[in-house]
Amino acid sequence: MTYGLLQLTDEERVYLNAAALGDVPIIRQSLEETNEISLNVNCVDYMGRSALHLAVDSESMEAVELLLDRINFECIEESLLHAISKGATKTVKVRNVLSYSCPNACVRVGWKVLH
Repeated sequence: MTYGLLQLTDEERVYLNAAALGDVPIIRQSLEETNEISLNVNCVDYMGRSALHLAVDSESMEAVELLLDRINFECIEESLLHAISKGATKTVKVRNVLSYSCPNACVRVGWKVLH
């Protein structure tokens, strides 16, 4: 996939920027208005990073938790692997949140679900 050729809407740029900054109120507003505006919650930036990937980088657990329920499994899987690879201090919490949010997805990729 060539990410550089993707065209984001203004709303998607705001959404991804908010995720990168860990700006929970803007992320929440964007998610609540998805029916009114043209926002693909699974959109990626020119480097192929999803909102969840950017939220992991910002180490905003609140933003991560907010996004987990809204985006597709592929974004979740990629973002968790990214968090593990960078040695994020909140990796274990991200994994636990993921386990509670979608335990069936964890089983599909062989993660132990911790409760």
